[in-house]
Amino acid sequence: MTPAPLLIAALFTVAQQAAQAAPPPPSAPSSAALPPVSSVDDGVDADGDGFIDKTQGPSTASDVAPSTTTTTTTTTTTTSTPPTSPAPPEVQPSPPTPGFPPPTPAERGVVIPQPKPSSSLNAPSTGTLSDYLAWYGADYAALAVAGGLYASGISKDVVPAPALLGPRFDLDKPDLAVLFDPRLDDVIGKPLVKEKVPSSALLPTSAAVLLGTALVDHVAGGDIHRTHALVLGGAEAMVGTVVVTEALKLSFGRLRPDFRERWLRAACAGNVTAPDGLDCSGVADGFEVSRGDVLDGMKSFPSGHSSSSFALLSYASLAIGSRWIWNDDAPAWAQPVAGLVVGTIAAGAGFTAASRLSDDRHHPEDVVVGAALGTAIGASTWLLHFDHHGRARTRWPVTVVPTTTTSATGNSPGVAVAGSFG
Repeated sequence: MTPAPLLIAALFTVAQQAAQAAPPPPSAPSSAALPPVSSVDDGVDADGDGFIDKTQGPSTASDVAPSTTTTTTTTTTTTSTPPTSPAPPEVQPSPPTPGFPPPTPAERGVVIPQPKPSSSLNAPSTGTLSDYLAWYGADYAALAVAGGLYASGISKDVVPAPALLGPRFDLDKPDLAVLFDPRLDDVIGKPLVKEKVPSSALLPTSAAVLLGTALVDHVAGGDIHRTHALVLGGAEAMVGTVVVTEALKLSFGRLRPDFRERWLRAACAGNVTAPDGLDCSGVADGFEVSRGDVLDGMKSFPSGHSSSSFALLSYASLAIGSRWIWNDDAPAWAQPVAGLVVGTIAAGAGFTAASRLSDDRHHPEDVVVGAALGTAIGASTWLLHFDHHGRARTRWPVTVVPTTTTSATGNSPGVAVAGSFG
């Protein structure tokens, strides 16, 4: 006999299989498969002849007239699109501030003529002789006055101010304790020797270099305006350097390294005030020093030789380089030749500055400051007459034009300067 638990399990399994094998219940018909339902009463066949009696039909006027019923099925396809983020709000520009920015000269009705820049080193207009007198009259006058004062040697008799650097010395009341102090042997006790580069050689050398540079440049370019700018700018650079250097010398009054021997020789010769009992045995060789040489011995800072030679170097380097080195129109052979010329000028400037130290004419800081001063003046003078491309600047007459300035508060009269420097 089969145990009861096994029988119950077998019955449960059979019932489960029968439930899985049963067909699914019928689904409800969709609304699309049902015939359309007319909302109009179709009438009644009253006499049994198989036709609907129209007298029994609808009582409405629209139903009495014969009509044809057409069923139209419309299929609508819906395409889902991904949601898009809302567009950012448009930023509205802030309203302009009344009166700002100020109106330009063109908006005020002022027309200022401007020369068009040239694509080459040539100037837009060369001008006539009267034009150059109008454009460069101030330059000519300043150059003539400064050059005339320097050539007259008026500054040679001017006593420099008390020394701002190093020991002080009064020519009218000489202090021998200061002059012969052994602690100052390296400051003012150097021997007086002949200088390797005399001052008289600076001006001819500078003039030869500048005029030669301008002449070669003119032969190559044939531009009289650029040649004029080269000569005028070079003269202003050299004369300006000399004037500024001399003014600094008189202001600082620093004693040269060989000042002791200068004063002693001049005092023994009776050219400066000397105390009684001065020992002149060490300078009894017949070589005398004038009072002007003693005054020059009180003008050590800065070095005039260094400032002049480096002013020539900076100006000539820019003049030669703008034509032959970094100019795109320069031939290939010109660059190494021009570089050699610039290198020669630089070597000369370096030798001149170094000789001032070896000749015991200057202290090291005098030479360094002089070289920096000359370089700055030479370069600034170049930029005064030429732009950064090396094109000679042009100057146009300056005129004053009456104008009316328009602002938020109204119109007000004024003037505008018309002209150019470029």
